[in-house]
Amino acid sequence: MVWNVYRCDINSRQVEIYNIFEHGGFIDAVKKLMKKKIKKDEFSEELRIIVGYFFRARIQWEMSICFYPVNVGREEIERVIDEREKFYRKEGKFPYLQGIDVESVKKIDVYEQVKLNWEIFLDYVWGNK
Repeated sequence: MVWNVYRCDINSRQVEIYNIFEHGGFIDAVKKLMKKKIKKDEFSEELRIIVGYFFRARIQWEMSICFYPVNVGREEIERVIDEREKFYRKEGKFPYLQGIDVESVKKIDVYEQVKLNWEIFLDYVWGNK
């Protein structure tokens, strides 16, 4: 089974495509659910709980999306410059990475990506029982 989503690889700091059915715990839980003799609406609710348990609100499954080009306000630019200078004075080098607050940003996790096409996802999993 294949259901691709976007996720950010924390180590490489790259956005990658990830098949959620490659997650061992998730696929095991789905296989157990598929063995149950239940109606589709019950299956849907249990599947929603499983997807939420494995892919909702955990840093490794979250990423931010925003408009391009990225918009950063003047106050935020001044804050970043100030923090960069403070770090340099303290450490004698500039920081490797520095977070910024981007205007018009939305945090999205894998759970939300799956929920965007829930009926299609449900039919796909149900059809593979």
